[in-house]
Amino acid sequence: MQTCSLLFVRPWKYDTDASHHGRTNTCTLMHKGKKIILLPLTPAEIVKHDKELAEISKNDHALDPFVATSHELS
Repeated sequence: MQTCSLLFVRPWKYDTDASHHGRTNTCTLMHKGKKIILLPLTPAEIVKHDKELAEISKNDHALDPFVATSHELS
């Protein structure tokens, strides 16, 4: 988990009583007296997110005049 490594550096991890649960692949922490559980994405959510990123990337390239498409290079 790349985000977990970024968020849970040692001082922060111990200050918030955060822990990573390997079997369930969840992270639990306390914030302002509330228990927060970070859950992993489901495979369907990952596919949906990837499609959204691809569409955003496609739209960004369409607006960028410096990006050449494959048919423009031929």
